[in-house]
Amino acid sequence: DKVYDGDPSASVNDSVAVKTGIVSGDQVSVLSTGTFADENVGVDKLVSITNQFLGADAGNYIISGQTSGLASISPKTLSITGIKAGDKVYDGDMIASVDLSSVVKEGLIPGDDVTLSSTGLFSDKNVGESKTVAFSNAFAGSDVGNYAITGQSLGAASITRKTLAVSGLKALDKVYDGGLSASVEVSSAVKDGLVAGDEVKIDSTGTFSNPMVGQDKTVVMTNDYSGSDVGNYEISSQNTGVASILKKVLSISGIRALDKDYDGGKTVELDSSHSLMTGLIAGDEVSFVSTGEFSDKSAGRAKEVILANDFSG
Repeated sequence: DKVYDGDPSASVNDSVAVKTGIVSGDQVSVLSTGTFADENVGVDKLVSITNQFLGADAGNYIISGQTSGLASISPKTLSITGIKAGDKVYDGDMIASVDLSSVVKEGLIPGDDVTLSSTGLFSDKNVGESKTVAFSNAFAGSDVGNYAITGQSLGAASITRKTLAVSGLKALDKVYDGGLSASVEVSSAVKDGLVAGDEVKIDSTGTFSNPMVGQDKTVVMTNDYSGSDVGNYEISSQNTGVASILKKVLSISGIRALDKDYDGGKTVELDSSHSLMTGLIAGDEVSFVSTGEFSDKSAGRAKEVILANDFSG
């Protein structure tokens, strides 16, 4: 028997040959060579034996030699190394690319045809450095059956973060409240680059540059991201928007017009000591000066007084 070596030759042990009919003391020896029917692996394969008879007395015999035998060719060990898994950008699946350009087939007989195809799977889909990749190898070729193949089963590669661009956040107008805070609407957010089915949530707050009333004021946004897949993305955030602060209604009440004796004029004296400003934000400064006039100069009871107010602060 032999291990596959790509050659049909067989070794023959002629030292145990039985020489039936030889005269005691005569010198007859045999030198044998063997050839398998083919070079391929198999059990109890036919071996053709060619004999050469030698010795001082060989010429005295008509020799009938053994012309065939049986032997096995067992598979040769072939060790596969050098399979490389390729890095990739996160795409939501576990598939890894495989590079076979540097494969080493240790034990392959020169000229033999053994080919390899391989696929790879990461242990999970998530971003990480030097992650384990499991290889599934398939072997083919005209000589593949002559080898006991030990395939490379593992490799390592990285999954890097995918770019996710967030836009479409909307800062909302508000009525003046003395503060800088702005509400942000996230329901219309566009997540460009998000893999279908992935979960990335946005929580956004906004800040006006100042608390004063104005149209289309800049709002600076602060965004927080969460969700089961947020770690797989390099997120490019929308960081500004525009919104308006609208004037708050401030109601003045409690001003009293004072009665007077007819003096030929329409002016009226006012008492503002009990006036109220409803809607004023605590800490804000708003003051006013009011003047009044009767609708005409004539004497009368419960006459209409027209007020004019001048505000400052």
